[in-house]
Amino acid sequence: VTVPESIAPENDDDTEDALEGDQDKDKNGFKDFVDPQTFVPEIITPNSDGVNDLFEIKGLKNYPNAQLTVFNQWGVIVFKSNGAYDNSWGGWNEEKGSSQRLILPEGVYFYILDHNRTDAPQFNKPQTKGNFYIKP
Repeated sequence: VTVPESIAPENDDDTEDALEGDQDKDKNGFKDFVDPQTFVPEIITPNSDGVNDLFEIKGLKNYPNAQLTVFNQWGVIVFKSNGAYDNSWGGWNEEKGSSQRLILPEGVYFYILDHNRTDAPQFNKPQTKGNFYIKP
C-alpha cells in the first residue's frame, strides 16, 4: 500500500501502512492507512532501565494539542498534562498536594486521551479511554 507523498507526512502515526491495511475499521470514511491513529501502551515499567520507562503514545505528532489525564483505581487524578502531552510522563505521582515525584505503586491505572484536533475530518477523534499497568 502506497500513500501519496502529500498525505504521508501528515498522517504518519508510527505504524507501517501495510500493517494498517486498506480497510476502514472505525467506519469514518477513511482507509486505515491514511487515517491517523494513536496507540496507547498497555504497560509501563518506570525502573530506569531505558525500556518502557515512559508512557509513550504513538501517533501524537498528528495531535500536537492532545491532553492526557491518568486516574488511580479510586478515580483520583494522579497525572494531568497541562497543555499538550509530550510523552514524558514516567509513572510518578502528580496529585495535588504531592511535593515529591514518587513512582506510583504497581497496579492498574485508567486514562483519558483528548485528541483536541478538528481541523480536518480524519483528525476529529473521540476521546480514547482505557487502562494500563504500572510495574515499577
